[in-house]
Amino acid sequence: TVSDGSSTTDIPARAVFVQTGRRPGFGFVPADLVVDVDGRAVADAQGRTNLAGLFVAGDARSGSPRTLDGAIADGKTAARAALA
Repeated sequence: TVSDGSSTTDIPARAVFVQTGRRPGFGFVPADLVVDVDGRAVADAQGRTNLAGLFVAGDARSGSPRTLDGAIADGKTAARAALA
């Protein structure tokens, strides 16, 4: 469920992956996911990766500021893009 503060929307998803630790664990994702030298997924400003339907946010995204508020903002942006 995604909320903008005034309403909520349910987003159907087949999976949600929560990353913990220093290096994202993308072992379940096809090998052609583009990652940077630190193993973080390369994505556009909306969190879209090179794999259709795969969005990334927070510390798993290349270029992430690695802050809690940055991860929250990333998640919101990726959720909105997934709905579009």
